[in-house]
Amino acid sequence: MKLYGEILIFFLLLITNGRILFVKRAKKDPLAVLAPVNLLLAVLLILAWGFEPLTLYALILSVLVLLSNFHALFRYSERLYVDHYSLLMKFWAVPTIILSIAGIAATVILAPVETVSGKIGVTENTVLFSGNFRNGFSPKKSFQRTNAFLYEFSGTEKDGDSGADPERIVVLFPDKRADTANYKPFLQRLAKKGFTVCSFDFFADDCRWLHSFADRKSLRRAVMLLQSLQNEERFMAEKEYYTYNTSLECSAALGILRERYGAGCEFFLLSDTMTKDAVSDFYKMNPAGISGILSLDSVPEYKSAGYGFIAQTDILAAAILGIQKDKDSSDTESVADKISDSINSAWRNTDYDAD
Repeated sequence: MKLYGEILIFFLLLITNGRILFVKRAKKDPLAVLAPVNLLLAVLLILAWGFEPLTLYALILSVLVLLSNFHALFRYSERLYVDHYSLLMKFWAVPTIILSIAGIAATVILAPVETVSGKIGVTENTVLFSGNFRNGFSPKKSFQRTNAFLYEFSGTEKDGDSGADPERIVVLFPDKRADTANYKPFLQRLAKKGFTVCSFDFFADDCRWLHSFADRKSLRRAVMLLQSLQNEERFMAEKEYYTYNTSLECSAALGILRERYGAGCEFFLLSDTMTKDAVSDFYKMNPAGISGILSLDSVPEYKSAGYGFIAQTDILAAAILGIQKDKDSSDTESVADKISDSINSAWRNTDYDAD
């Protein structure tokens, strides 16, 4: 959906300022109203998907196009006719037309490799929660702020020896440089094997990661990704603090899932670079109901440790890290196979112990 939103915005920006090339007679200028519409769409895109290079690019370009169309908007509001555009308008229009075309090209080149869950036999569900770690989380009601997102993936068909069971749940605790969206291809393929897979994104006020405005949903991943790319060693120096925050998420997540699926649920916990210590510590202190744990960065086939499956979801970040686009999902499938084997082994051992 983000891809189509970006293309729509750049296409409308192209139309907005490209119209100056086609004035042949005096007429009203209704296309001028596209300028504020473009800006609104760019803001909504960021609110929905967060700050990323292309969404930020679309926002900046939308502002430039709006500024270049202020006079045209005034004339249209006064119902005046236009028979030509000013030299200044043409001066603004030419570079913004070029930039709009460049935006469309970049969107196509950097398009993520997306898989529709239903086409591979996977059901996908998102549940919104309101609350905090101090008082707990409950399903969001009207007009309440969303502080947590639960993403559920489940296979409608069992693939091989998955040992899937409604009361057995695989839970991922994402690295904050990725969030769940950048693990989605992996979660889909793990669910395809018959598992019920869950992942949370928390944005509660009493668990800050950046202690600034950047803790907002639309900014956090982008800021943490940028900090890590600039100096990963310095970023990971805060690992002890990240561990404490993740421990809060572990407790809250399993509490929500036990309430949702039943107190007798059995879990297998997955982590990634900055969350693995917290998950390991949590397992040692709370082993009941947890069959095993595994960090994705321990799997050799996982080439973007700490960043999610960006070879499919964030092609620009992958290119910066020197990782090639996973066009056919082969790398993601390989990781899912390895993780699936580990989960099955852990649950088989649990069954033997029970016998």
